[in-house]
Amino acid sequence: MPVYKYKVKTGATEKDKVRYMVKVNTRDLQHTRRGFLTKKHAEAYDRRIKEQMLIGVVPRSITLAQVSEKWLKHHRDEVKESTYRDYRTLLDKHILPALGHYKLDDITAMQVQEFLGNIKDTHKGRKDDPVGPRTRDKVRMTLGAVYRQARAWGLTINNPVEGTRTPPYKRERTIVFLEPAQAQPFLDALEEPIKTMAFLLLSTGMRSGEAAALRWVDVNPSFINVDKSFYKGVLTDPKTYKGIRRVKITPEVYARLKAYRGSKGDADLVFSLDGGYIPHHYIYRRVRAAGRAAGMDRLGVHDLRHTYAAWMISEGFNLRFIMEQMGHSDVQVLLNTYGHIISSVEADYVVRFDRFLHQIVRFSGHAQ
Repeated sequence: MPVYKYKVKTGATEKDKVRYMVKVNTRDLQHTRRGFLTKKHAEAYDRRIKEQMLIGVVPRSITLAQVSEKWLKHHRDEVKESTYRDYRTLLDKHILPALGHYKLDDITAMQVQEFLGNIKDTHKGRKDDPVGPRTRDKVRMTLGAVYRQARAWGLTINNPVEGTRTPPYKRERTIVFLEPAQAQPFLDALEEPIKTMAFLLLSTGMRSGEAAALRWVDVNPSFINVDKSFYKGVLTDPKTYKGIRRVKITPEVYARLKAYRGSKGDADLVFSLDGGYIPHHYIYRRVRAAGRAAGMDRLGVHDLRHTYAAWMISEGFNLRFIMEQMGHSDVQVLLNTYGHIISSVEADYVVRFDRFLHQIVRFSGHAQ
């Protein structure tokens, strides 16, 4: 199974035009792979073919679309419904239209790299714009997972995703949150049931999907049990295993929920619309409009969660307590997300602690 050298038409230099191919021509297999950028990669592929042929695995005439469907069906019962939907969307909108018709072993690393660099947005109004780096990462991870499973099933010896990368990027976090003085104008611009829901999100740091899934049996005088989330039209588990938690609430929060319950009559769900779960888009539109009324042009539902964290950090609450309230898996998540807020209040912490020391400690002979 020799390795052959050939040239392509495009390339800045003669060296850039060089490619390598592997040809297999045996009684059991006729197979050609082109597009290797280096001889080393071609030889490594050649070795893998020889190793796999020894154990009876050879490239098959199966397309990426066919194996993707098998992979998706195989994993449906192993992941959350929302995760399954995300996989389905990534495959249908990006991966399969571009690569689905190719046989597994005909797709090269160079081809995948070019595909990753040219993924376009499919949303109305942003069509043909490049997708963001997070979407590109998700596409690459999904395609890689399909190939890893195909290799485990003996359908291929190839995984072209291993030879690719997505450009590194620095995530720019612009955290939007309400100032304390904006809270009342914001709530005043809302109507029930979103008004009380927004108050709860500001007071606990819960996710909107968690609040939408709440039932009155979950509400207690000093805490709320969170074990479900209503996300993308599906009742599911919280985002992470740490999301299943007991959220502490103040007497003021419980009193507000109790008063709200008395005004809406007997119902199982804490927050409902026509007796059913409230969809996210309904919450989003009303929060967005109320944010504008409070002077915030770009306030989203998740920003109410950011607001809770910013207020708690500013008031000096313990980061581990905030982490547990919000259902984060690690304090580092808080540090990464709200580090700039923590830094901005450190000077105030020093002044407050200096005032505390001054009240309890005196040294004779020192200036007061």
